[in-house]
Amino acid sequence: MIKEVHDAMEEAEAKVMLKFGDRLSRRRTFKVGQKVLKWIDNKSNGVLQPNWTGPLTIKEVLGTATYRLSDDTVHADRNLCLYYQ
Repeated sequence: MIKEVHDAMEEAEAKVMLKFGDRLSRRRTFKVGQKVLKWIDNKSNGVLQPNWTGPLTIKEVLGTATYRLSDDTVHADRNLCLYYQ
């Protein structure tokens, strides 16, 4: 009986880890010309400052997850968010 419970717990844990891993591996893809917002780190600027700046335009796709923006900075997809008008 203890082994069955242990096996069921391991199976449930494996399902949770698989679901969590799928959520983390979901990539955002942007195309040249799309407008995005760029995450800015505000730890030194204060709490009431905005977390995002933009909109900026995707100027060039450099790799699977890196983009050159219209302000000539290079950012990863995790620091970008699609801008909706």
